Amino acid sequence: MNNSSNTTSLLQEAQASGLLNERVCSILLFLNWSVLCAIIAVFGIVANIINIIVFIKMGVRGTAVNLSLLCLSVADLGSLLLLAWISLASNPLFTSLDLPFIPLNVAYVTGGWPRLCFVRTSGGITAFVTLERCLCIKTPLRVHRIFTPKRTAICLAAIFFLMLLSALPAFAYIDLAPIFDPEKNKTLIGTVYNDKENTIKPVVTVAGFVVTTGSFLCVSVFSAVLIHALIQRRQKWECSKNVYTLQTGAARSSRSMPTQNKDMQVAKMILLIAAVFITCFVPHGAIFLIMELVEEFNTGKAYHNLFTVCISFIHIFEGVSFAINILLYIKLSSKFRHTIRALFLPLKQTSPV
Repeated sequence: MNNSSNTTSLLQEAQASGLLNERVCSILLFLNWSVLCAIIAVFGIVANIINIIVFIKMGVRGTAVNLSLLCLSVADLGSLLLLAWISLASNPLFTSLDLPFIPLNVAYVTGGWPRLCFVRTSGGITAFVTLERCLCIKTPLRVHRIFTPKRTAICLAAIFFLMLLSALPAFAYIDLAPIFDPEKNKTLIGTVYNDKENTIKPVVTVAGFVVTTGSFLCVSVFSAVLIHALIQRRQKWECSKNVYTLQTGAARSSRSMPTQNKDMQVAKMILLIAAVFITCFVPHGAIFLIMELVEEFNTGKAYHNLFTVCISFIHIFEGVSFAINILLYIKLSSKFRHTIRALFLPLKQTSPV
């Protein structure tokens, strides 16, 4: 009986603190939002600005993949700029200032929802560029007629517009207005919800679920098809090389197919970008699945502390996925490396390998 009451007491205590006590929660939120997110955001902003400059230097009119990666860098940059703003609004040094607004409230409206648009846009563009590379490997002779620069630009503009449209209705029930802040005992600008929330919020939630899950599934399927196509291409190349060796007695050089090798290298780079996107999306999907299964796992409910910490980790994973693409470009694209060298070391230009 005593053990049962102790167990009940521990469960009640865990629920009251959201499985994390206030001190641990505050420390984790400070480290995640004010330190890690800030570092990731600053690195990512610089990296994506470099990406944008390099892709413009490389030229985007003649190739669909460069235009797609340029737009991906723009979306990633927008997301990271807003992540930096949310990180600043979460910093105790900033929130302790005598401000005319509640920082986190204002950041939620001006940073949270706009950032969500950029996050969804990045997912949509990743799906699009994976599809383009998939078709490039599967049907190399037709892909350039399908994905012309003009059609690519139209598709990318449509992705930006549709992702904006998926989150825009949220601003119909969320607004900034003067509210009383009991902590500072005065009226400040904060977040208010109008009577349209119950009507519009479910639509926004469903639209977000469809867009986010759709991007994830498309990237996953196109990546699987791309891997299969790369394996088939490699097998055909090995087979033709063996036949050539038997017929001529000399080994066939891989340099005899420069276009094919270039396509495969670009495909591998896109595949890694997709892999980073999928890996960083899994925690996001897992947390929102738990929200559906565990009613108390949400803000303002029994597991509020654990929920807020998990959300901060989601932003870290997303920030990493938007910040590290430059490392993949440098590693796998000789033209990208050459352009960076020419940009930052103009006196030591070298030819691409």
